[in-house]
Amino acid sequence: MSINFQTDVLRGYLSRFLLILLIASSVAVAAEPPKRYQLDVPWPVILPPNPTGRILFISMPKTAPGFDTSALVYYDNNYKITYDIENQWLDTPARMLLPLLVLFLQATGKFKAVLSVATSPFACDLRLDTEIVRLRQETLSDHSEVYLVFRAQLLELAVPRVVATKVFEIRQYAGDKGKGNAETGVWATNQAVAQLLNQLKHFVGEQLKYLAENPVIPTKKCFESVEITKYSIPLGGRRNGTHERNLVPDRSNSQTNRPTACYSCVKTQVP
Repeated sequence: MSINFQTDVLRGYLSRFLLILLIASSVAVAAEPPKRYQLDVPWPVILPPNPTGRILFISMPKTAPGFDTSALVYYDNNYKITYDIENQWLDTPARMLLPLLVLFLQATGKFKAVLSVATSPFACDLRLDTEIVRLRQETLSDHSEVYLVFRAQLLELAVPRVVATKVFEIRQYAGDKGKGNAETGVWATNQAVAQLLNQLKHFVGEQLKYLAENPVIPTKKCFESVEITKYSIPLGGRRNGTHERNLVPDRSNSQTNRPTACYSCVKTQVP
């Protein structure tokens, strides 16, 4: 009877030891840090700035719901979205993309300066608003690919007016079926972003040509607002202790066919 008792005790200690060992191994696996990746595209040829060019402000890219995450995003044909927490970007795609947008557009040499929320809130002539609509790795019937949808809108702040809006759609091969993984997805994403930046440069360059051929000349400019990311059009008057910018068409000048505008401009405090 004592032998059976000792055997039961040993079995109890052994089971507890195995349980502790199992818990310790699972904690060690969970504590392993995720792999981190970055957006790394070939740098463009950097041209000197144009001293007579316009100043462009690039706002922080927005992100559609579900894609404002540093985790790699996967999608299948069943409308299912999954997130890879073991493989992540260094930051959210929007925050990684902003400095690349600034660099590539500044490198064109068509602007006097290209600014962003990360550099300066100084008032500018143009503003580029962007949105990441889709950025995911899709598993299709025979292969895997990265799907990037990016929306860009260029605004002229002096008038103000929307110059142009464009949606960019890029698909980049990321491996045969069953062979697509985080590494191939990161590579494909960088290829897609490189294509996007080159297409965006062309798009903005075309709009600069349009603006040069179709100028809107204000009779008065006022860039005293402390924020340039939000403008009031044309609400008018004073509200809640602040002034707002009014756009008033000036049709008194009949000697020119070019559109002309004037302002009632005062300092605006944007919350």
